Amino acid sequence: MKLTIKKLVAPTLLCLLTLLSLLGIILTSVHAESKMGDITVLNCDYNKGEKLLTIGDITKLTDRISELMSGQSTLAFCAETKDEKIKKQTVTPVLTNSLYFGHNKIKTESFKNSDIVISRTLAQKLFKTGEAVGKKLKLYGNNYTVSGVYDSRDGLFDRYFHDGKERVYINYEGIEDCQKYEINEMSYENQTQSAVTLEQMNPVNYHSTNLSEKSLVLRDFLNLAALIVYLVALVIAVKLWFYLCKRQINNIKATLEDSYSLESVRKNPRAYILLALFGAGIPLIIVSVFLICDFSIYIIPQYIPYDNIFDISHYLGEHAKAVAQLNSCALGGDKFLLNLYNGSFYALIFETVLFTISLIITAVYFYRILRKKFELS
Repeated sequence: MKLTIKKLVAPTLLCLLTLLSLLGIILTSVHAESKMGDITVLNCDYNKGEKLLTIGDITKLTDRISELMSGQSTLAFCAETKDEKIKKQTVTPVLTNSLYFGHNKIKTESFKNSDIVISRTLAQKLFKTGEAVGKKLKLYGNNYTVSGVYDSRDGLFDRYFHDGKERVYINYEGIEDCQKYEINEMSYENQTQSAVTLEQMNPVNYHSTNLSEKSLVLRDFLNLAALIVYLVALVIAVKLWFYLCKRQINNIKATLEDSYSLESVRKNPRAYILLALFGAGIPLIIVSVFLICDFSIYIIPQYIPYDNIFDISHYLGEHAKAVAQLNSCALGGDKFLLNLYNGSFYALIFETVLFTISLIITAVYFYRILRKKFELS
């Protein structure tokens, strides 16, 4: 019994490591991807030394976009102000428009001049409950009504990428002289006139991040994990296919030495049936799985090398340069999504490498056991 238990320890640990690393890939990718929409975010870069856009500049731009589109602009913006106190709690008031909440998937009842949107953490501190919609707050000497509560980034994973600021959002139109405040962050929906107009302006003092592209990159790791599983399974399936077919062919050869073909089929039909099943069935399954599964890998165009598209070191090097450039920026606004993407990317690299190594070792181990059983049977 002790020997049996010892034999089970290694495969159990290998399976557990493989499953945990795969679970890590799924959770990391899905969690980060769920935070990102089909938008581009621009955070101001104080290192550029250029004059930042003001709310006045942006409102003129949105009016121009609305005229061109004969409809509403999709440009959201944030202007962070000096920290204030609400019931002894330090908060960062942010002047914004209602489009910001749609881009960041925050539900609000309304967003009038007298409305304010706070985090669930702040709601707990101020009102001892997360359900604070309709509650009253005082800021800048004015009374505000809580019209929305967004989920705080208090999860173990999210907390690591949060800058610690307790932001409260108020409508810029309700603040006097709001036009003079500088914009820390902007965002717009991709594939809209807002995107075209803002890109034509080329605001060099803002760092642009296309979250739609980043989301596709994170999804690559799920597809890559599926591809690794498929390739490992393919190698095992081909080896088993060769072994099983060879075994049935040898059985058929043994009966052919003593009889003709038709008589051999009558004497040993099982061998012929198994040969047909293994010979055609396993390749059919392999091809079907390949056609059904999505193994597509998206690569951001600027990272693609012209000489060798399979140069993995180039992709990693280009991404490392992009991260180094991002870290060198003194970015304003909420950098949570940028930090979340970069952290998730490197976590997924580690989890994918760990998953690949543990999967290959586990597959080799169980393949040997499986082959021994076939040889004994």
